[in-house]
Amino acid sequence: MGVLLKSKNLKLIIASDIGMQACPNLMKFYRENQKQAHHFLDRIPLFLLSDISFYLKEPKLKLPLWQALREILSLISKKL
Repeated sequence: MGVLLKSKNLKLIIASDIGMQACPNLMKFYRENQKQAHHFLDRIPLFLLSDISFYLKEPKLKLPLWQALREILSLISKKL
């Protein structure tokens, strides 16, 4: 896993919070910037999704999800 995280082409990881908890080998690389509420796997930004059932049960949550994804993608593209 460490080799994947060292890839220069990897700019963002999107994963569910439940999926992350189920992968203890990935959690070794997890870190959080609590002041800015940003998550990372090693140096790679990590976007944590809630359980998909939340978005299916409450479609109004899809818009904030899309806005958050657009924001993080915008930040990442500025760094390129």
